[in-house]
Amino acid sequence: PVFEVLFVGTYIPLHGIETMIQVAKILEAEPNLQFTLVGQGQLYPEMKQMAERMGLPNLQFIGRWVPAAELVGYIARAEVCLGVFGEGEKAQRVIPCKIFDYLSMAKPLITADTPAVRELLTHGENAYLCPIGDERALARQIQELKNDTGLRQRIAANGHQTYLRLCTPDVIGKVLVQAFHSLELPRTAC
Repeated sequence: PVFEVLFVGTYIPLHGIETMIQVAKILEAEPNLQFTLVGQGQLYPEMKQMAERMGLPNLQFIGRWVPAAELVGYIARAEVCLGVFGEGEKAQRVIPCKIFDYLSMAKPLITADTPAVRELLTHGENAYLCPIGDERALARQIQELKNDTGLRQRIAANGHQTYLRLCTPDVIGKVLVQAFHSLELPRTAC
């Protein structure tokens, strides 16, 4: 069976697609390993050309916008999902929506180790966190998860529990309501 590593995104610099392509090159001899990159956007033509020059048989592009109902199928089939690996300042401050999508579907996640991500995730517990832009570390982490089904299942289950405990719309809504009620609003002279 094929071990699929999935990325979904709009190909902005934050995503670090070039790192993922380098990892596909590093792991091109790994049996039954397939990288699938879903989406399109700013850097798509450049990243597709880069991959074509490298001649990677283990990398496929789904170069279009994928509706949510179809996207769920891609995520469900994936063995490991990739977050972001871009080196920009924004990567330090955000947790992209795709991370919540993967956690909500109980998928093992590998993403960049950033201050923002560490507010929610812990390496080896509910996700794998990778140094930004380090294709060798990312390749090792993918191999670790590929070769250890129990670890992969534990990371996925713990990530899903984190999502249920902290990230559902209901939970976030309750936090926002509590924050609103705790505000000291100025009294008006009506």
